[in-house]
Amino acid sequence: MACKTFLSTILWIFIAGSLGVLVPGYAFFTSYPPPLFPEISIVISALSILIIIAAFRYKPKQIAETYGLPLFVKIAIILIVAALVILVFYVIFLQNWTVLDPQSSEVRFQIGFGKCSCGLTEAGLMLKEKFPNETVRDWMLREAAFRSNGPNIIWKSCAINAAGIILILIYLLGFILWTSGFSLLARHESIKSHSTTGQ
Repeated sequence: MACKTFLSTILWIFIAGSLGVLVPGYAFFTSYPPPLFPEISIVISALSILIIIAAFRYKPKQIAETYGLPLFVKIAIILIVAALVILVFYVIFLQNWTVLDPQSSEVRFQIGFGKCSCGLTEAGLMLKEKFPNETVRDWMLREAAFRSNGPNIIWKSCAINAAGIILILIYLLGFILWTSGFSLLARHESIKSHSTTGQ
């Protein structure tokens, strides 16, 4: 009975550890959500719990090794590196496809694909022709577009929606990979601890 309690305590320590490692990543994701779906933070909270539970419910028959690394660790490293690469792209796209309200510096407006002509309206094309060296933020200020549906003056709705959907998908993929990677690392440690204690 005491052994079972000890193992249960160890398991919860590793779950808490994995959650602790996820906190910095979670803080990033909740601070920079896509403008078209800011409530996605609620979704990723539930999703992170499901991923962690799924990782800890998985019970492999044996821990395989590849190139000297346990399989769990190798997969976790691949997932975390992939998540970091995806997050770099997310930050770049977020900077180019959204604009912060200059007054509050908190509200983000979803725009189209920056200065790409195919996504601009007639007004947007005129701005690009007259002020090619200005930033899209300057364009927004010129058109008083920092308001609801304001970006539609400069960018086509289809371009705004397409850029927004891409941001949401990249955001979700990055979060899933990040959480899965650290959950697998924590799961590997719990399996290793269980095996050592069992011996």
